Amino acid sequence: MVSHILSNLFRGTRGMQYVSVLIASLGVTTTQMYLTWPSPTISILKGDESPLGEPISSEDSSWIVSIILLSGFPAAFTFHLTTARFCRKQVLHAASVTLFLPWFIIIFANHVAYIYAARILAGLLLGTTIITAAMYSSEIADPDIRGRLGTSYGVMKLSGSIIVLAVGPFVSYTVLAIVCAIVPFTLFCLLFFIPESPYSLVKKQRLDEAREAVVMLSGSTDDNEIDERVKTIVAFVHTAERPLGIKEVFSNWKYVKSMAIVITLVTFEYFGGFNAINSYQQEIIASSESDISPEVSSIVFGLIQIPAAILSAFLVDRLGRKVILYIGCTGCLIPLIAEGVYFYLEDYLKQDVSAISWLPTTGLVIFLISHAVHSSVPYILLGEFFNDKMKNVATTMFSSAGALAVFGVTKTFEPIREAWGTYTCFWIYSGFTFATILMTHFFLIETKNKTYQEIERKVYK
Repeated sequence: MVSHILSNLFRGTRGMQYVSVLIASLGVTTTQMYLTWPSPTISILKGDESPLGEPISSEDSSWIVSIILLSGFPAAFTFHLTTARFCRKQVLHAASVTLFLPWFIIIFANHVAYIYAARILAGLLLGTTIITAAMYSSEIADPDIRGRLGTSYGVMKLSGSIIVLAVGPFVSYTVLAIVCAIVPFTLFCLLFFIPESPYSLVKKQRLDEAREAVVMLSGSTDDNEIDERVKTIVAFVHTAERPLGIKEVFSNWKYVKSMAIVITLVTFEYFGGFNAINSYQQEIIASSESDISPEVSSIVFGLIQIPAAILSAFLVDRLGRKVILYIGCTGCLIPLIAEGVYFYLEDYLKQDVSAISWLPTTGLVIFLISHAVHSSVPYILLGEFFNDKMKNVATTMFSSAGALAVFGVTKTFEPIREAWGTYTCFWIYSGFTFATILMTHFFLIETKNKTYQEIERKVYK
């Protein structure tokens, strides 16, 4: 009923594409809330009034931050089974339920082991949710706005961070978990009102439903145009043939090359440090001589990323994926080096850094804005680079590599900081960011305004 009302409301426009992508991207909001939750919470759990009854150790905190990502690694290898058997919206529905439950474990936890269990459970669906939302967005979007809609990933991810950072420092541990649980519940309800991906429906031989989905998404009232769109989707799905297995993909150089480019790019981007900095940003600010409190800083950090992500949405289809990556990664590289210099002077050389006490906060602001500019691009490329024959294997490798990379960067932040200083972390991240720029320049092809067929011809030539 509501879906038909929305369809009529956007009749003659492509508004339903925007609404559908925003709703599906609530899955990304949910996952980001899990990843950001440690930032305001770790200091509470380390305190004398810890809701667990006793303070946690630094080792406990590093596992709380990272274990959610480690559990995503084995889950990545079941992703292709899920996508082969179910449509995109069905996967998101199941994920919303699974991501709702861990918050209740967290609410009633009285030992750190319960938090580990909740984070492991959530981690099983994080990668699947993010990638399914990205694939859904790329499949329902017209080529000329596919990049713009794909960047909604960045905006919705930031929304998850902002909710946690704005609410977390000012409410109890329990209230924060309740607020976080509302988002996956909202996702579960709203998914009933958007159409399924027509590509998924065609694969399931549900052609009448696929046509209805195209009508809702295109906003067109021309039957001939609708029929032509459906025929194009059918032809594309049919030419894709059966999905290839791991052995078949890795025995073909053109598939290995395309997969290596995207996976290496996203791995380097993850090792650029965003997830570690995002999880520990309040502690980073607290360890500097900034005049702004960590609680206020974290809220500001969340809010200032939204305009950057929105700007990226308007520019990614105009400037292209490569230019956005150049701008974003260069904007991250400079403050990462500067942050390293600041903490090197303060922690290692024991210099008076009061004259540049503004640097840590300013550097993190620039870093987070720049990251928001380009953070959606790897997920846009995920939806564009891989054809249906290799998508199952490619997304499995993409998800598992991403899970290991983010686990590595978040798990090692605390040990590296304690052993060699905070500056070492920032300089390591700057090295990987520079490597991302080099990868973009030498290996990545531009995909803006290209159809799937055009991209496939260029990628697999």
